[in-house]
Amino acid sequence: MLKTIKLSLFFLCSFHFASAQTMADALRYSVIDVGGTARTVGVGGAIGALGADFTVLSTNPAGLAMYRKSELTFTPTFYVNQSDATLTNEAGNSSTNDSRSNFNFNNVGVVLSNVPYAPKWKTSNVAIGVNRINNFSRKVFYEGTSTGSYTDRFLELATDETGEPLLFGQLDQFEAGLAATTGAIIDLTSEPVPRWESDFLDNPPVFKDQVITSSGATSELLFGWGTNYDEKIMLGISVGVPIVSYSETKTYREVDTGESRDGDIPVFNDFTFEERLVTSGVGVNIKAGLIYRATQAVRIGLAFHSPTVYSFTDDFSTFMEYSYTDGFTGLEERIPESSPDGNFEYRFSTPWRVLGSFGYIVGKSGFISAEVEYLDYGNASFNLTRNANDAGTRQYQNELNGELEDGLSSTVNVRVGGEYAINAFRVRAGLGINGNPYASNLNLSSTAISTGLGWRTKGFYADFAYKLKLASEEYSPYRLVDESAQQSVDIDSKIHRLLLTIGLRF
Repeated sequence: MLKTIKLSLFFLCSFHFASAQTMADALRYSVIDVGGTARTVGVGGAIGALGADFTVLSTNPAGLAMYRKSELTFTPTFYVNQSDATLTNEAGNSSTNDSRSNFNFNNVGVVLSNVPYAPKWKTSNVAIGVNRINNFSRKVFYEGTSTGSYTDRFLELATDETGEPLLFGQLDQFEAGLAATTGAIIDLTSEPVPRWESDFLDNPPVFKDQVITSSGATSELLFGWGTNYDEKIMLGISVGVPIVSYSETKTYREVDTGESRDGDIPVFNDFTFEERLVTSGVGVNIKAGLIYRATQAVRIGLAFHSPTVYSFTDDFSTFMEYSYTDGFTGLEERIPESSPDGNFEYRFSTPWRVLGSFGYIVGKSGFISAEVEYLDYGNASFNLTRNANDAGTRQYQNELNGELEDGLSSTVNVRVGGEYAINAFRVRAGLGINGNPYASNLNLSSTAISTGLGWRTKGFYADFAYKLKLASEEYSPYRLVDESAQQSVDIDSKIHRLLLTIGLRF
């Protein structure tokens, strides 16, 4: 296993800089959080068996058949992501918090209702619009002291798969090459070592911090059709075109604060490494669903989502600055270096999804509903050979997809909710639980609670919702062959959403 990872790191630096193609990035585009309308958010997202809401085009498009009038809807949204992060490698490091917010439109859409000529077919409705299925706005900051250094990764990238040191001209231009140029690692012709280890100080604890800032979203352009047969069976299909815009800046630092076990670290002063990534892409998928009205009160839904096939372009660059004190002159040397601008095109496929839903109409008083979603994240896959079909890229692609298959697992996501009607007013509440997609002891789980209010007339409605999502994840700023030697950061997030949906019926 260690040899396989070592080979992966070697091909990674030898053929192309592909840091955006990792397990974490596969989950970024596979784990979705459909926003849609305030009505759907207010009932926890459990709307699949009930329909007559634009959000169903992203969940169960059979719900489109439930419309009896044409409708225009839009949903302005205020979003806040609060993060608490802790470097856990050594005891005593405190948690730090940061946040980022934005204003967006969670949903804009129009449904055109039509009654076909066939007597048993009651509706034939079409729809077009956009649902936001992910918001990437976030800021994370952590700091603390621990053993281990980012230079450990540069050392691995500065040796080949047999452990022999690479020549300077063989180093990649984005990580190990910058480390050699700035002096973060030296003695490449014999055995690469961190500069401060050349003074025989063995693995001292180092103060480190990092700021991670990301922005962007995935918004799904939707085209849907739904039909109602004899008020018993509702059928629907939608074509989704998710459009991805993602940008991320990571600024990592190590600083000699004079608080190591042996006092000041000889030679070393500080080190900064900044990674910049901008990803743009577009995908396509098909969703098909049905709703069976068992009785006037009972609705049962089923939906299938094809994989979303994305075409991505990454633009990326890195910057490094290393400061040390010259052992002969006693003067500080500070060497900055920037990488060239990189570009890489590739494809990515998300897993299939299956959704089952249930709804019970409580007379004119409201409803209760539930939805269960199953998918296997291990079925996600990258295609990196679109424009780089060489042996190294193919091997790295195979190893990366094998890592997804082994490291990710199937999961079940559950959503429940309900609505209580008081004349024209509505009161709503919901709960959503997303399972952990990792097969290992890593964690990326979340729980969401929501509530909402609504006011509805024949030609107009207004819905308000609040959603709080609690998520936990584990993060490492750099990857090593020996995973136990990596830095480990626990991140707890609180994601707040305030939504207002305005709808016009005509």
